[in-house]
This record gives sequence, structure tokens and C-alpha cells, in this order.
Amino acid sequence: MSWPMPQDYQEAMQNPRNALGDAELQTGKAEEDMLGLPRPISGGFASVYKVICPFRTWAVRCFLKEFLDQQQRYAAISAQLATSKFPFATHFQFLMQGIRIRGEWYPVLKMEWVQGESLIRFVENNIQSPQKLHSLGLDVVEIARVLNREGVAHGDLQHGNILVANGKPKLIDYDGMYVPALKGWATHEAGHPNYQLQRDDSDFGPGLDNFAVWVIYLSLRALSLRPSLWTQFQGGDDCLLFRRKDFEKPAQSLLLAELKRLPEIRQFATNFESLLSFSPLQVPLIDPGSPTASPPSKPDVGWLSNHLPQAQAHPSASVFNFGIQWALIEQIPRPSAVYTILQAPGAHPVPWPLLTTPRVPPAVPGILVSPPAFPTLELPPAQFQPTVVPMESLQKSIGMAASIFITLFPLLTVAGAVFGLLGVGRPLLNAVIAGTGFFFGAILFGTWWVVLELKRRNKEKELNNEYKQEREQRKALQREHVQRCKKRLQEQQDKARLRYDEAMAQWKVEILPYKQEATGRREAVPAAKSNLQRAEQQWKDAYDAAICQFEQKKADLLRLKSDFNDVEIQREAELKQMLARAREDQFAEHLSQHLVDVAAISDIGPARKRTLQENGVRTAWDVAEDRILRIPRFGPALTENLMEWRRNVEATFIFKTAKAIPLHEMQVFESKYDDNRKPIQRRLLAGANELRKISQDAEKRLGQLSQQIKACMTQLYRAEADLTVIPKGL
Repeated sequence: MSWPMPQDYQEAMQNPRNALGDAELQTGKAEEDMLGLPRPISGGFASVYKVICPFRTWAVRCFLKEFLDQQQRYAAISAQLATSKFPFATHFQFLMQGIRIRGEWYPVLKMEWVQGESLIRFVENNIQSPQKLHSLGLDVVEIARVLNREGVAHGDLQHGNILVANGKPKLIDYDGMYVPALKGWATHEAGHPNYQLQRDDSDFGPGLDNFAVWVIYLSLRALSLRPSLWTQFQGGDDCLLFRRKDFEKPAQSLLLAELKRLPEIRQFATNFESLLSFSPLQVPLIDPGSPTASPPSKPDVGWLSNHLPQAQAHPSASVFNFGIQWALIEQIPRPSAVYTILQAPGAHPVPWPLLTTPRVPPAVPGILVSPPAFPTLELPPAQFQPTVVPMESLQKSIGMAASIFITLFPLLTVAGAVFGLLGVGRPLLNAVIAGTGFFFGAILFGTWWVVLELKRRNKEKELNNEYKQEREQRKALQREHVQRCKKRLQEQQDKARLRYDEAMAQWKVEILPYKQEATGRREAVPAAKSNLQRAEQQWKDAYDAAICQFEQKKADLLRLKSDFNDVEIQREAELKQMLARAREDQFAEHLSQHLVDVAAISDIGPARKRTLQENGVRTAWDVAEDRILRIPRFGPALTENLMEWRRNVEATFIFKTAKAIPLHEMQVFESKYDDNRKPIQRRLLAGANELRKISQDAEKRLGQLSQQIKACMTQLYRAEADLTVIPKGL
């Protein structure tokens, strides 16, 4: 398949939910330009998009070239960064199924988005702040020192891969990073030409960043001293100050000539020029604290390439390589925690086994469901009605007279009293006479009215008694009619129920096979669910056990890794001691070979040389300030001349690593540590195989259980599908 072009990534990033494979990135949105399209940051190897998610912002790095060992490299780099936890590094995750282009998956790198300024932008904004520029240069040197201590190199230190956040540099883009696990591998990158010496794919190891650090620190330091250099040499044009032509033709470099005119960095510039003949891995790290140090001598590559750990050539594939072996161990996958779920639409029901359609159950007789209404009883018309006897006119008149007397009684009594007071008779007597007359009148008329009312009511009662007797007789006849109807209905219902029960019993016998089939199909569903739950639990238990075993073995291998590293640390420490002793011996031999007798020393002629020899000072090794001062007639001036001569002799000393340690001693030394390493190597190799076997066995077992789960799912879906063909009513 053809590798995607930048425009392919541009189209895909318009719809992250469908194009990206990572669940978190699917919820985000790519930063857009003025046209509303995703804004890429393009480079030689990748297009980078800023994806803003609900909780974090990520940089999605889409590769423009394909490298077959890309996944292995990033696995080794990720493991190293997770172990070292560099504060200047950014979190990243390599996603094999990163982005989908034309239906195919391609890898991407998911990196933490660093909010900061590019190195060039920071320099432009702080060109008049010398302290900030110098401090940033020192921070870059410290980063390189930390990487060197861990045996790690970024591989492409340059302005585009350094961001400044809160005044501190952070590194991005780890495509060309070297870690110990990649020892002996080749590199796919040559680095930025304005920050690197000419190099090929075999220049890949610790110390690879040292030259770029010289370039960055020297540029920042120079700008902190003379900001006008930024404009004079067009800084910021894909460089800080230096360009590749300054490295290839240093004698014609106007920049180097200008830097040598600055007293503060003259020695740095001179030393830097001497590095241009070195190979990329031979360049030592700059020491900002020693600006007057002499130019570093070019190392003897012959012995270092065979003995020093950081410069050993990668052995053949048959020789144990700890870095590669551990990278392979890190790549051994944990048992997978997923299984494919079978989809329900693929299940088909088993056909209904009975050919005939089950007979419809007998209907319940209507007389049992809704009995008929009773017939109406026909009775002759009623002879009597409820009667109210009205009052007669005499009774009404007597009642009215009684009412008038009762009403006028208090009025006339009061009137008689008033007349008495006015002189007509006596008031009390008038009132008594009037009240008594009307009182007895009211009693008389009231008594007569009561007699007439009692007579009327008796007559009314006699008439209504006849009506009540007739009504009771008619109700009794109605009750007798209802009882006869109920008895007749009950007899009819009993006969209907008997016929229905007989038909129902016969139907149940006929429907029994259908019921049994339907019941069996219904009971199959909970049984299938139970089997599925049991299979899933077995899978989970097997997975948990495999993960536990895998992690225990991984922990054992980590302890072996620590043991192996301890052996390497001991070896390096002892080797450094041996080299230090060898250097001291060569240094002493070098000084002993320079005789005072034949040396040209200022103000010291043959006579004084004989005096020196008589006092035991025959070579440069014998020259010591306190010793010379004790010799007669050798004052401070002559002593200083002798010390100056010794210093000049010391400056010509070159440590010959090829002759540092005799071959037989080196063989004994390596044999001792080989004996210490071999048991660990064997256990690591065996442990890697065991770890791989644990993973493979677990994958096999989980695969088998996965098939069981699929079978149980198929059984469940089929059982559920079987329910759909059960005839209605069953």
C-alpha cells in the first residue's frame, strides 16, 4: 500500500472521530487555520496536528515516511523514558492503529502538547536579555549532561526540537533518539545540517548530542555578549548563528572569526574549531565552567572501539546484546484482554418441529361468560297509590283563627295596659281581661283544630295501608320469579361447563407436544445465559491468573536486569580505575623521557643542569616546585622556568589507549566479567523464553476459552431466535 501524503492526513484530520483510533483523540478537534481546515506543522519526517480534547491537548504526529523498525524503536524509547523520567521530556504513546486513510490503518505518535515558545522565538523575544540567553544555554548543557549519564541521546538537537516553557527547555520529536536498548542499531536521521557534523547511519550512540550542544551554547553565549550578531549573521533563518558551511570550511567562516574576537568566548571558539575534524561520537561535552581549557585531544579510536563500553562496536547477532535482548523482552505482549463478540443477527432459529398447526383451544360458552338477562315478570296494574288527604275548609278556618288569636294575644295585652295608663280603666285589669279572653279563645280554636287534624290523618293512614299491602304482595311475586330464573340458569350453566371441561381436557391432550416444545425452548434461554456467564468467568479467571504469572516473571526479569546493570557498573568503574592507572603510568613515562640535560630551558645552562642532576633532577618527572627551591642558587625565577618547561612537556602528552592495558590483562578482565554476566545472560534468555511462553500459552488458553464464549453466545442467540417461531398461544 502507498504511504499517505500530507494532503491525505489533512483530509483525515477533519473528522477525528472516524479517522483516529485512540478513544481520547476521537473526542478532540484539530486546531484550525483561517479557512477552517486542520492546521499542520510539517517537517521532513512528519506532519504534526494540535488536537484539543475535553481534558488535555495532544500533538498527533503523522509520519510521512515508513520505517520497518519504527514500532520496536519507539517501544525501546518509551521504556527508557518511563524508567529515567526526564523532567525535560514529554509523554508520548506510539499507536499502531493511529489513523485510518482510505480504509487502511497507519501509525501515529500521540504526544503531550507542550505550551511554550520555539527556541528561535524565545531568542528573538529576549535578544536584549543576556542573562536569560546565557541561562538557557546552561540548561541545554545540563540536559545533555543528564542524557550522557544515562547513555541516551536525542539525536537531533536543534531549534525546532527545543521548546521553552516557563524559561526552561523541553525536548520534543524523538524519531532519532538513541537509548541503550538500541545499541548497535543504525539511525534513519542525519540531524539538522546547521547543528550536526557530517554523519552516516552508523553514527548512533551516546554523546551524539555533544556537538549540537556546543553549537547551541556557543550561539546563545555569543548573543548574550553581543546581540547585534543576530542581525549581522541573519540568526533565526533556520539556524541560531552557525550554518553547515561554518563547519565544512572553518578557515573561511566569518562567524568563527568574529567569535574569536570576543575575549569571554575566544577559547571556546578555538576549542570548537578543533572539534570539526572529529567524528560525531568523539566530540566531548562542552564544559561552560572551563573556558580556558585546552582543546580536547582526538581520542585513539582503535582501542576505544574494542574496549570502552560506550564505543563498543555492535557484536554479531549470535552474541548476547543486553540492550536488544531487553528491548525484545519489553516487546513481549501481555496476554490480550479482549475477545470477539459474536453478533446476534447471525443466529438462525431451529424450525418448529411439528408440522400441523396447534388447534385453537375451545371457546368458553357464552352462558358462562355473560349469562342472559332474566325475563320480565308481567303483573296486573296496581290498584292503589300513595295518598295524601287534604285539609278541609273548616279545619283551615279554625287553624287560621287560632293563629290570629295567638298573634293578637300579646298585642292586645300591651294595648290594654297602655289604655289603662292613659286613664281608660286600670292598666293591669285591662291587660288581664284582654289577655285572658284571647288566651281562652286561642285554646278553644286550637283544640278544635287538633281534633279535625287527627281525624284527617287517620283517614290518610287507612288509605296508605292498603297501598303498602299491595306493594308487599307485588315484591313477593318478583322474588319468587327471580328464584325460578336463577335455578333454571344454574342448570343450563352446569351443563355448558361440563361440555367445556370435556372439550378442554381433550384439547390439552392434543396440545401437550406443542407445550413441551415451547417450554423446552423457553428454558433453553436461561440455561444458555448461565453457560455464557460461566464461560466468561472462566475466561476472566484464566486471564487474571495469566497476568499474575506474567507480571511475576517480568518482576524476576527486572531483578535480573538490575543485577546485569550492577555488573556493568562494576565493570565500568574498574575499567576506569585501570585506565586511570595506565594514564598515570604513561604520564610518568612521558615525563621521564624528557631529559633536563638536552632540554632548552630559559636561563638554565650546562652548569645549572649539572647542579640539577647532582640533586636528582634528571627528567621532567623529577621537576617539582618545592624540590627545586631546596637546590642551592635556584630561586623563584629559575624554579618558574623549570615549571614552565614541565608544563610544556605535560601539554604534549597524549594518552595512548592502544597501549594502556596489555592484551592478556584485558582478556583476564573481560573474562572475569563475562563469568559474572553469563549466568545472568542465561537466566535472561531463559526468562525471556518463559515470559514469551507464558504469554503464548495464555493467548492459546484464552483463545480456546474465547471460542467457548463464542459457542455459548451462538447457543444463546439461537435459543433467543428459537423463541420467535413459537406459535402464538403457547
